[in-house]
Amino acid sequence: MKKIHLSVLFTLIVIFLIACQKENMEGYKLYENEEYQFTIQYPEDWVYREGLAKDSGLDLGSIVVIQAPNEGKKDLFRENVHIFTEALPDSVTNIDEYLTYSKSYLPTQLQQIDFKEEGKVIIDGKPARWIIFDFVNRLQMVTTIGYIFYMDGYGLVITSTSRPEDFMKYRRTFENISTSIKFK
Repeated sequence: MKKIHLSVLFTLIVIFLIACQKENMEGYKLYENEEYQFTIQYPEDWVYREGLAKDSGLDLGSIVVIQAPNEGKKDLFRENVHIFTEALPDSVTNIDEYLTYSKSYLPTQLQQIDFKEEGKVIIDGKPARWIIFDFVNRLQMVTTIGYIFYMDGYGLVITSTSRPEDFMKYRRTFENISTSIKFK
């Protein structure tokens, strides 16, 4: 009898968790992208712009940039989440190879990069890797947490960036946004 109660309790918990995943987080809006077949949640007071690189004439695979609100005249950097795709070399065939490739490629593209932390996570049933690093962007140091997904020959990347002194203030929000991604 005790086993039956535990089984019922376990089933109810699983159903509750699945139901919660489908709903928007409180205080968040839902961004949907039909072309790349995903949704992601972001704070309701943040704004997004699609295809930023394409608008500027660059072909970087930019899908969307989500920005924090401007906090006034002294706000010199708007925290942001950038979702983009990137072509991968044929030698990269899985998520771990992708992380290794990224860690060797990023220093060729970013100034004064300093890797801080990294880890593994499953998001919406897909293996992902995350990495935190500092680098110089437009003459100022910034901190980024990036999540990468291997998507059958190309990479899907979610980077969240702030000034180093503000990173811990925004880290939970960055993680909430990045881990809310759902693939269709």
